Amino acid sequence: MSKKKEAPADPDYCVDAVCHVCSREFKARYNMVGRAKTCTPPTHVCERKTVKVPGRKDKLITCVEGCCKSKYYKGTAGAATNTSIDHRKFLNDSEYVKVQIASRKLDPPFGIGLRFTLETGCRCGETLLVRKRHLEFRDGHWDKKTGKFVGSPLSVVWIPTLKKSGHPVLPVHMDNKGEFVDELREWSKRLKPDDPLFPMAKRTFQRVFERILDRIKPDRASLVHLLRHTRASRLVRSGLDPNTIRLEMRWASIELLKVYSHTTEEEVSQAFGKIR
Repeated sequence: MSKKKEAPADPDYCVDAVCHVCSREFKARYNMVGRAKTCTPPTHVCERKTVKVPGRKDKLITCVEGCCKSKYYKGTAGAATNTSIDHRKFLNDSEYVKVQIASRKLDPPFGIGLRFTLETGCRCGETLLVRKRHLEFRDGHWDKKTGKFVGSPLSVVWIPTLKKSGHPVLPVHMDNKGEFVDELREWSKRLKPDDPLFPMAKRTFQRVFERILDRIKPDRASLVHLLRHTRASRLVRSGLDPNTIRLEMRWASIELLKVYSHTTEEEVSQAFGKIR
């Protein structure tokens, strides 16, 4: 059998990098520093095959050679059979806290925009589309005399949804008992009704968050979308019923719960402990 000829080294690919899919060290291009990277070389051409998926109009395309790109795309866009335990796609509790702490050290609007995405599970583009008029704060406060919460326990953010036809504006609830609602209320006071809630460029926001993840979770499988997976997983662990989670995440189908909710090995161990 004839061996494939390797392409000559490209002088542009001279930066030491680590693949965030398989952790292999490789040479990256000069303009890939600080971005998500896979070790598949730019000269690689995938030998594609088409697989028809029952019940779906689209087709699942994978690489016969099993390269890093095919592993990444198959892992993020494929079926949910192996996504229930995949630490690369969500933040565990300790990582969640670290991201929150790191976000407080960022200048506005990046820090508060990141915490907003943590609280709501918005996609990156949706976070940047939210305007002040989309906020619906409802009165609620702790009564110091009785030690009870008085008023509405929830406020609402009306999110412009990107993944549905017509881009409807759908509600996401926030807990009035938490600190973030008060922080968001103070932040929005300086804005006009039609002003963007977080005036920043999408790519800049991604880079700021990526610098945080490089320290906390270098082997992640995505960037800001990681927070959406994390939000869905936390809602599942809170004990909410699946349909309520579907409404909060603004999914068209409850089947997406299989893709977005993740379980840690510790939680599986605790579950087995209850049936012994």
